[in-house]
Amino acid sequence: MKTNNYYSVPTLSSLEEHEITDLMNIDAYQEELRLVQLPGVPVRIRIDKDYVELTSNEDEIDLSFYKEIFSKLMSFFYGVGYIFGYVSNNKLLVYDIYTNNNFFSTKDLAIMERDYNLPIVSPIIEGNFTPDCMIEILNKKINNEKIPADELFILPSVYINDTRTFTFSKNTEISKVILGEKKFYTYPAWTNQSVQLPKTPVITPVITPVNNTKTKEPNDFDVVFSLSTKEERTEIYNETYKNVSKYVEKNKKVFDKPLLDWWKKNGKYLTYLYSIHTLPSTRKILWDYSKSYCLDYISKFSSLTEKWAEFFELFFEDNYFNFIFNKINMDAYFCSNFEKIFHEELLEIDKFYVKENSKSADWRY
Repeated sequence: MKTNNYYSVPTLSSLEEHEITDLMNIDAYQEELRLVQLPGVPVRIRIDKDYVELTSNEDEIDLSFYKEIFSKLMSFFYGVGYIFGYVSNNKLLVYDIYTNNNFFSTKDLAIMERDYNLPIVSPIIEGNFTPDCMIEILNKKINNEKIPADELFILPSVYINDTRTFTFSKNTEISKVILGEKKFYTYPAWTNQSVQLPKTPVITPVITPVNNTKTKEPNDFDVVFSLSTKEERTEIYNETYKNVSKYVEKNKKVFDKPLLDWWKKNGKYLTYLYSIHTLPSTRKILWDYSKSYCLDYISKFSSLTEKWAEFFELFFEDNYFNFIFNKINMDAYFCSNFEKIFHEELLEIDKFYVKENSKSADWRY
C-alpha cells in the first residue's frame, strides 16, 4: 500500500482504517482477506534506530520479554517503523506493520516472524469469501467455538491504492519509551533503501466502531442455514434488495436525509438478515418465534407494519445479537426506520403469516 504524502500514522490502532465490516459486499474484494482473532488491548510500537516507544490505553503493559526482538528491529527499519498489535497477559500479537509509506502484506509479516521471531497473528482463515461463506465461518467461531465476537476482525491480506489523507484516534493513549533514548530531531526522508520487503499490497474501507455495550449469549444462523440452500438465500436476498431499493427510490422526496443515510449504511445487511427468513422453508422460524412474542399494550394500537417492525427488532436482537450489535446501531430510531424502509415487505410477510397460521393465536391482536 502506497500512501500519499499527507498520511498520518494511527496513534494506536490501524483497525479503524483496515477492518472490513460490510459482510454483504465482502465478495467485492478481489484480493485475499484474512480473519484473525485479537484478544486483549490494542498497542502501537514505534521503532527507530534510537528508541522504541509503546502506545496503549492501559498503563500496566509489560513487553520486556520482547526487548531483544525490538532491539534487532531498531537496525532493521530504515527510518521509522510502526507495529500494531494486541496484548493479553503481556503477550503480544502483531497484525499490521507500517514503514516507508507502506503497510506490510501477510507474506511480509511471515518474513518478519521467520527472521525476527516477531509474534505475528496467524489467520484463522485466509482467501476470497462470499457473504454466506463468511457468515457461516463467523457463526461457527462465535457460537460453536465460543470466541468473543469483539476479538474477531476481517482484514486485507495486502494493501493497495490507498488514498487516505488523515487518521485520528478517539482513545486516551499512554506513550512510554521502553528501549533506548528518545531524541528530538527529525529524520531525513530515506530514498535509497538497500533492504526492502516485498510490497504486495488491498482496498481498505474505514471501520465503523463496534458496539460492545451488551453481553448476551447469542443464538445463530444454524437453523436458517439448515433449512435453506445458499442459492435460495442469495436469490431471495437479491430479489428483496431490488424491491426495497425501488421503494426507497420512489419515496426519495418523502424520506428525509437521516433515513436515507440509515438505509445506505445498513440496507444490505438488514435486507439479508430479513430476507433469508422469508423463504417458504424458513418462515417457520418467524412463526415459531411469534408464538411466544407479545406486543405491549400501547403497541396494540399501532399500524400493522409498525407491529411487524417491532416484531423484527426483537427477533433480530434475540437471535442474532452479536452480529447485529457488531454491524447496526439498534437505537430508539431503529423500529421507525425499519418500518418506513421495509413497509411493503412487512405487508407481504403479514399476508404469509395470515395464510400459514391459525387465527386462534394471533400475536398482532
